[in-house]
Amino acid sequence: MLDSQLAPGSRIHGSDVFDLAMSARGYRINKMCNALSQAANRAAFKHDEEAFLTAHNLDAQERKLVRERDFSGLLAHGANIYFLLKLG
Repeated sequence: MLDSQLAPGSRIHGSDVFDLAMSARGYRINKMCNALSQAANRAAFKHDEEAFLTAHNLDAQERKLVRERDFSGLLAHGANIYFLLKLG
């Protein structure tokens, strides 16, 4: 058993902490992924993915990550793993 904890704000090498800053950075992606909870939105996404991304105001980098289904990149950009499940 470990006797000590990391200092607040410490990072573990190679890991991302989903904090407030990351949440703000990934807001549009997470909002778009959450919209996929509704069947009508899933149908709209399948019908015209580009229009769906435009409707959710994703920037060029976010669109590229979604188009390529770059899940590691999406996570690093602030996407929440639970919202990404809807995209997968």
